[in-house]
Amino acid sequence: MKKKISYFSYDGILEPLGNSQVLNYMMILSNSYQITLFTFEKSNDINNLERLDLMKQFCIANSIDWKFSVFKEGFILSFFNPVRFCFFIFRNYFNISKIIHARSFIPCLVAYLISIFKFNSKYIYDMRGYWVEEKVDVGKLNANSIFYRVLSSLDSFLIKNSAHIVTLSQISNIHIKNKYIINSELISTIYTCTDLIKFNLSSKNIDSLCFGYVGTTIGWYQFDETLDFIKLAFNTIPNSIFKIITRDNKQDLINRIRYKNIDLSRIVIKSSSFENVQIEYEEIDVAVFFIKQSFSKTASMPTKFGEFLASGIPCIVNSGIGDMPLIVNDNPECGFVINEFVDDEYEKVIKKLSLFQIRNNSYKCRKVAEIYFSLDSGASSYSLIYDSL
Repeated sequence: MKKKISYFSYDGILEPLGNSQVLNYMMILSNSYQITLFTFEKSNDINNLERLDLMKQFCIANSIDWKFSVFKEGFILSFFNPVRFCFFIFRNYFNISKIIHARSFIPCLVAYLISIFKFNSKYIYDMRGYWVEEKVDVGKLNANSIFYRVLSSLDSFLIKNSAHIVTLSQISNIHIKNKYIINSELISTIYTCTDLIKFNLSSKNIDSLCFGYVGTTIGWYQFDETLDFIKLAFNTIPNSIFKIITRDNKQDLINRIRYKNIDLSRIVIKSSSFENVQIEYEEIDVAVFFIKQSFSKTASMPTKFGEFLASGIPCIVNSGIGDMPLIVNDNPECGFVINEFVDDEYEKVIKKLSLFQIRNNSYKCRKVAEIYFSLDSGASSYSLIYDSL
């Protein structure tokens, strides 16, 4: 008889992040475990009835018992979402197993509450970064407030009482072990996974160097600094182009590019669904993306990093973001690390760029992705955790 696992996720599997980082794992793990998946779905995704029906059929076909509630959007409504998520889980109390895999802080808090009432139950705290500190870094929480101290204390409590902890970086793994005196056997690092079948090597058909950017250009991402890099690259590398794949407002992007006095004729802006985004990777030679540095980001691992490497695309990234710079520095063929957002740093990297060498090293990038970001490897790591409980 298969061991029962309940998985709590605040991210919906109808959105790209949940689809790639939750559903893909559950699809593999459901071969060995009886999975009940609880998710919070966005109303726009739920209203797409055709896609919703396809997802229901997919979960049935893969023996995943999927239960979901709707995430309410809007400033006031979203404030009550944590409470609504809690009620949603407790309404399904009798469908919850004694092993709970909780993705991030709020699902873990709910998992702990369930463990109080369900005898002999255990929860895995899959941290996905420092949730409380991220709220401080984006200005949603005051580090001097009582609310911050309460949330921080709760986070510490959840860590100390979890059956197992999963982090996204070795840096955060070491920090948590040292801070809370955690046994090494009770904490694991599992990077964001990449579907190595979907994201694969492709041949390049153009002679010019194509820089690429995929995803949002706002929030944590320092897109203005990325444009500064591209402007210098355009001045140094003739005929090079910049391809941007994003759902952000196109006119806003054009205005930002014009403000930087960058030649728009050398820039391509496109939108793509998650299902088809790998097609857009085929023309990209080098990916460029910079992320705001902060303490919370030492515990992160950008999903796109693994996807680029799996596609044979080296990455130009900045320091201070989880283990990403360490992986690049240990595997120089996989890209370059920018330590400061200044022209001198950019020029050092640009001078090293060679179209022939980049394309010749694509298989080495792929190999690194297979080592660090394999979906099968990640699923095997989770399986070891489940079997230990």
